[in-house]
Amino acid sequence: MKRFRLIVIAGLISLTACVSTIQPMSKQQSDTLRQGTTAIAFFDKSGKINYVEDVYRVLAITQNGSSSSYKGVWDSNSMITDAHVKGFRGYGVNAKSAFKFLKKNDLAILKADKQRIFTGAHAAEGVTHKLSDKVRKALLKNKIENLILFDWHGFTLHIKTLGLDAQEKFHFNFKIFNVPSGKMLFQGYSNSMETVDLGKQSGKAYLERKGLANLKADIKRMINNRYTVSKGSIGHVIGLKASK
Repeated sequence: MKRFRLIVIAGLISLTACVSTIQPMSKQQSDTLRQGTTAIAFFDKSGKINYVEDVYRVLAITQNGSSSSYKGVWDSNSMITDAHVKGFRGYGVNAKSAFKFLKKNDLAILKADKQRIFTGAHAAEGVTHKLSDKVRKALLKNKIENLILFDWHGFTLHIKTLGLDAQEKFHFNFKIFNVPSGKMLFQGYSNSMETVDLGKQSGKAYLERKGLANLKADIKRMINNRYTVSKGSIGHVIGLKASK
């Protein structure tokens, strides 16, 4: 049986080792987010599983690294976007996946905008971002008032030594935009880390067998936890509470 455990530090659930220090959105902004229709999009720039394995030496612990690509095997963009849509709906946000209504050409324009916004100097915290007119036009045509873009550097499985459980982890950056103005309302980030008992399996066998079944299930579970934990949730960072 698989066994999962949240990382707990000082009595607090620390699925997120650190969360954004940016002030939460104002009540007016959060109310606006709940009242309008919000599109969510995640584009996977990594497309691979990162494996890090500790190796015990007499005087130190060293690490070996490798990776395994899932491009062309798994549509991570749609699944991970859907997981975030579910999380925001739990906060009372009328959220929908951009992959469910945008045409292929419009998705390509949105992906290019996302790459611009999350790359280089544009990615620095505190920088004011703005959506391109092409993206705004495509979203407004579909009656979208808000847009949330997600980015990450990929999924990592850290295989420990000395009998310690392996750790699954990833880091999300996200930015929230008002579509009519194109202006950014909020930016933040959230780290997720959980332990998993691999038993006698290798990390690769555990995550990649049966069409990446465990990878997909674990990522969905970990994202869901980021929205539902009592401390350090994405809603807590933004200033949103679960709807009743």
